[in-house]
Amino acid sequence: MRASNPFAFPLTAIALLVGGTLAAPYTLAQSDSGLMLEEVTVTARKKTESLQEVSVAVTAFSPEMIKNLGLVSVQDIQMMTPSLNIYPSEGASASPIIELRGQIQGDSTAVTLDPSVGIYFNGVYLGRAQGAMSEMFDIAGIEVLKGPQGILYGRNSTGGALKIETVKADPSAGLTGFVSTTAGNYDAQIVEGAINLPVTDSAAIRIAARNNQRDGWSDQVIMGPDGVVTDHVELNSIDSETYRISASWDATDSLYIEAGGDYWDANDVGTLLRQRGGDVWTGFEFIQYDNDRSVGVAYVPSDANASNEGYYLSLENEFESLTAKAILAHREWSFYQRFDLAATNLNIAFPELDQFGDQDSVELQLSGDALNQDLQWMVGLYYFKEEASDYTSALDVQGIDFADFVFDGTAESESQSIFGHLVYAINEQFSAQLGLRYTQDEKSILSSNIDGYAWFDGDGENLDKEAVTLNPLACPFGWETDTNTFTPKQGVKASATECEADLTEDYEYVSWTVGLDWFFSDKGMAYIKNSLGQRAGGQNIRGGGQVVLPIGGETVDSLAPFDPEEVLDTEVGIKYDTENGRGRINAAYFYTDYSEYQYSEIIGVSTFVYNLGDATIQGFEAEVSYLLLEGLMVSGFGSYLDFEYDEALFQQDAPKYKYGFTFSYSLLQSYGEWLFTTNYSYTDGVEVLNVDYVNDFVPTDGYELVNARAALMLDSGLSIAVFGRNLTDEKYMNAALGSTAADFGYGDVETLQVAADGEPRMYGVELYYEF
Repeated sequence: MRASNPFAFPLTAIALLVGGTLAAPYTLAQSDSGLMLEEVTVTARKKTESLQEVSVAVTAFSPEMIKNLGLVSVQDIQMMTPSLNIYPSEGASASPIIELRGQIQGDSTAVTLDPSVGIYFNGVYLGRAQGAMSEMFDIAGIEVLKGPQGILYGRNSTGGALKIETVKADPSAGLTGFVSTTAGNYDAQIVEGAINLPVTDSAAIRIAARNNQRDGWSDQVIMGPDGVVTDHVELNSIDSETYRISASWDATDSLYIEAGGDYWDANDVGTLLRQRGGDVWTGFEFIQYDNDRSVGVAYVPSDANASNEGYYLSLENEFESLTAKAILAHREWSFYQRFDLAATNLNIAFPELDQFGDQDSVELQLSGDALNQDLQWMVGLYYFKEEASDYTSALDVQGIDFADFVFDGTAESESQSIFGHLVYAINEQFSAQLGLRYTQDEKSILSSNIDGYAWFDGDGENLDKEAVTLNPLACPFGWETDTNTFTPKQGVKASATECEADLTEDYEYVSWTVGLDWFFSDKGMAYIKNSLGQRAGGQNIRGGGQVVLPIGGETVDSLAPFDPEEVLDTEVGIKYDTENGRGRINAAYFYTDYSEYQYSEIIGVSTFVYNLGDATIQGFEAEVSYLLLEGLMVSGFGSYLDFEYDEALFQQDAPKYKYGFTFSYSLLQSYGEWLFTTNYSYTDGVEVLNVDYVNDFVPTDGYELVNARAALMLDSGLSIAVFGRNLTDEKYMNAALGSTAADFGYGDVETLQVAADGEPRMYGVELYYEF
């Protein structure tokens, strides 16, 4: 059922927000009237602006916040960001699933399924999540932009955008840098450093590197159907290296040139999947091998590794009345993963993925002002091309040596767009914004997918593929199980020895935004805006024949393309600094009409994406901070989400509530500064109505996390810190899926769940020297 009028409860929402909490900056400034919060600047609209004067809901993390909070990875920011959740994909941490305001990419390993939250690294859009989560070191800032960002950031940002900027080379900074080492439990060891090298008065180079090692905190017990343990595999470990280099040059008074490259490589990034409800089959039921969350059973050992690298060149030239900017970039990635889909001692299904891809992008921007600077404008062109290869296999399914599923394909995506954005100051109190973007996409796949069950006859005898004459069953493309006929579609080649689909789809989108800002005082503003955004359509590279959808029971062609998603979003927000400058509150209410929701799930052993239907999302979020006393600050965040499908077949696959608090105390001494930080966060459980099928998200419980850090920062540049994460050793699930074991006739889907658990208590000590 569609949600009620979008403005039925905004006043209630705002009232709750004012009493709520949200993350905020820790930096302070001194004024004539005493201590006050320092101004925070963001680049949400691709230009530097005050956070308090931009009509976008943004959570911003400065370098000081990142260091003082002890954030280790980008995933850590979800503890202090409303409406943001980051999950590991099945069996691997290197391909995260990002959810923002209820919008999510269900399978981050599907190379033809685009994200709903765009990731931008140094201004470059990352098309794939594989290896996209940057190591949290030498970071200049992180911004989480909420709501559709389709005008300035293009399609695939309907939920929002995650912007990560690294520290760049700076000629004016001189010879500076840092070195740091960290040691912790599970034999954790991090060594990192960076150096800024001036070349001339106008040019510099910066080099940064990090080595991150940690033993695994989980034990995967390898066991056969006979119950005999054959091996133990350590999972949830860390073994990564990161290298970055950047160069900057003020070539003239008006021309600025910047270039950079980064490389990240990680081994042993497999995560433990545990079968809750029993993981050892006794012949008539499942029993639990060990109730410890760090122990799980599998028939085959898990393994995963990933790499990601990229290069960019940015040129910016200021003319008399406008600024021109060009960003050219190239990126490459690879990802390998093997995991036991059922997480039991039975030989049911263990997919293996081998993927790689590359992308090229060019963005051209022109910006300036007019009408006595009352009109700020930006126009631009964008081009993006991506190629990716996906080889996914599941061999000997259920122990049948000829029951092999092999999905082998390549995908290409080409996108080009033109955009414009205007902000006009009507008077001192009101300004209006208008944005428009037109996008054309071409997406194609060449898929040579073979369904191994095609190679046996009705008696279960294996057939010799080379000896088989034309046999429709040998190629799943075009086989219609409901009518028992074979009608290959255009672009499909099907025979006993050839099975290939060469398909191309074209899409076009028009995104827009319109809004009004009201600066009701020199301390605050309110805004309302309406935006239309899209997530790109695509094809099912792992598709085959017809499948029966678990939701609704409809029989569909799994090779069929899926349509673009579209969101129509209304947002009302307020940003306010208290008169004494010591308090800050930013709050927003949003209502989103969601059309052609792209839903992805595993059917059998392959991922299938289809348009589930329409939905409505509404919610509110807030961020608050206040300087209670000199050196003592409290901040926090809170969000509420109501996600409703128009047809009540499936409901709420995102946490409804999320909130947290952070307390920070700074004590200045003659020799330096003491800083104590503690933060708490609560994430609500996921409520799902439909749990009578497998391989889909199932309900999870809410969880609480407590972190703390104490640091002494000496005037000499040396600092030492002790830290702890998940201090209460909370046992929680990042995500849980219905079990494949139940799909193959073992056990009950409502009691069997494959879960990825969150990290246990982590603690350690850090030495840091800045020069």
